[in-house]
Amino acid sequence: MDIFESKKGGWLILELKGRMDAITAPQVREKIFSVIEQGEHNKLLLDCLGLDYVSSAGLRVLFEAAFKIQDQNGKIGCYGVSANVRNIFNLSDMASEISIFNSQEEALRG
Repeated sequence: MDIFESKKGGWLILELKGRMDAITAPQVREKIFSVIEQGEHNKLLLDCLGLDYVSSAGLRVLFEAAFKIQDQNGKIGCYGVSANVRNIFNLSDMASEISIFNSQEEALRG
């Protein structure tokens, strides 16, 4: 799992590449929680264009991140979600906690 960080339009963008499974989920959790705990950004956007797979461990990390950033009056969203990953998000009710956008541009407007 590779994670790249950038900033745009008041959002901190984390680009996720690879598989988010039981092995890589702790790495993703550490990065996301580190960003949230620093308190510099209250809007976190996950670029999922390169995310191939999300396991239940990955979903748990995303749910935890959503609740943590919302506790700090922040927002979390994602875009570039593949059909398979979007289906997992919908089945797990993740879409109620994390805004899902069709593109980065849509996310930055929303």
